[in-house]
Amino acid sequence: MSKPLHIAIIGAGATGLAAAFYLERAKQAGLDISYTLLERDERVGGKVAGEIVLDPESNEPYVVDGGPDCFSAYKPGGRRMTTLLGCENDWLPSNNAKKKVYVYRDGKMRELPEGFVMFVPTDLESLFETDLLSEEGKMDMIREMTIPPRDWSLTGQSKEGKGAARRDEAMGSFVERRFGKEVLDYIAEPFLGGVHASEPEDMSLEAHFPMYFDMEEKYGSVIRGTVEAKAMRKSMAAKAAAKADSKKKNIWGNTVFASYKLGMHQLTDAMAQHTSHSIRTAVNVESITRAPDNSYCLTLKDKEKTDSEGSEELQADAVIIATESYAGAKLTKSLDPEIAAAYEGIPNISTATVSFAFREDDLGESRNDGFGVLVPAVEERDLLAASWSSTKWPGRAPEGRVLIRGFVGTPKNQAVMDLSDEELTQLVLDELRHVMDLPKNAQPLFTRLYRWTLGMSQYKMGHLDRVETIEERSSLTPGLACAGGCFRGVGIPNCIDGGEEAARKVLADFDLEYSGE
Repeated sequence: MSKPLHIAIIGAGATGLAAAFYLERAKQAGLDISYTLLERDERVGGKVAGEIVLDPESNEPYVVDGGPDCFSAYKPGGRRMTTLLGCENDWLPSNNAKKKVYVYRDGKMRELPEGFVMFVPTDLESLFETDLLSEEGKMDMIREMTIPPRDWSLTGQSKEGKGAARRDEAMGSFVERRFGKEVLDYIAEPFLGGVHASEPEDMSLEAHFPMYFDMEEKYGSVIRGTVEAKAMRKSMAAKAAAKADSKKKNIWGNTVFASYKLGMHQLTDAMAQHTSHSIRTAVNVESITRAPDNSYCLTLKDKEKTDSEGSEELQADAVIIATESYAGAKLTKSLDPEIAAAYEGIPNISTATVSFAFREDDLGESRNDGFGVLVPAVEERDLLAASWSSTKWPGRAPEGRVLIRGFVGTPKNQAVMDLSDEELTQLVLDELRHVMDLPKNAQPLFTRLYRWTLGMSQYKMGHLDRVETIEERSSLTPGLACAGGCFRGVGIPNCIDGGEEAARKVLADFDLEYSGE
């Protein structure tokens, strides 16, 4: 009897776990395969991390997210995985009754007007009433509906990129061209910084938000296109609800963002539970070589072993690389220098989150009636953003307690990441007190710091060209697939889709197929 097809997966973040879970289901469906999921850290989940912390006074639980605290409920990957894992009862929509978002400007938190989708207004009445923008800034937004689409033929670029450079524009250039500098500085930049920890001036619009190019072209206005898209989503949601079985509870609702009752790591923990028999943690993959028979040899180093104890080799018929870009560059150098060079062109920065628990009474009149506050770079603060976790997500803190999370780390402010844990925690606390006007004598009951060293990929101009080089070159290499948050979206649904697609690719290379159900 021939041996099962063996697949090595490198990286046990959301992407690698999704690939492993797909292969596990394929195996259970009858495919003659096996797999090994390799992770350099002692835990799985990658940047999806968190913990349950007990209140030092009442012993009641808090749910603390160390990495992402949610994912887009519009994208199907998260919903699909929730159903496959049987986690529907733990699906948690955000508390939309308190979905206010604030922006810090000129020493004050100012409410973002109702109806904004990212940096695009859909409710002009609330736009006119806001004190976030000057009258000139508001008129720049209104004028967006009269600005003609960009003529790409004059730039030597094209939508398809065939025979000409790929259509692309820096995010900052696009927003300023259509909405003006004030909107860029006080709405677009803080939103993009809060989600992607990126600088708009060299951030690829085609890689992040290609729909804005299409809206500009089809509707002549991003505002009109966004209003149309919003109406379409509402109509589709209503039709889906009408078709649903009336006896079955609609857990999805109309929420934009969703999480889980025990935190986002509940999702990755569930995937890991299904694949735990094939996971190895605390092991470094030092190199990958390809044999004449097209199989792969992975050189592994157990982190608990000394250098004198040497390394080991793992033989595999196929390899899925689901790592950060810098690790992908190292691992593919001997396999395909062009893939490695493309990986090297995708930079990463370091970020951190710090969560603080307070007694609600200690915060006095401090405002905690929304999801959080964004801090524009032009305000020259070290804080990037802050979330009222216990307001945004029901059950994140006990009654009478408040859980607040601060974010730091941008391409232009990596110096804060050199601070010690104590210094960084104190800096974020001081920033929260300044930006959110927390009482100076309010002391946290506990703090939790999570560092993500080189954990945030930067989609700079030309990003999709680099991604397509990796995808095209790996498609020509039997048994090799590359995926991850450094490719086509840092969000968890994107990572799930990428991991499953990588698993499908390596199976197809050996004429194997699994539907994924």
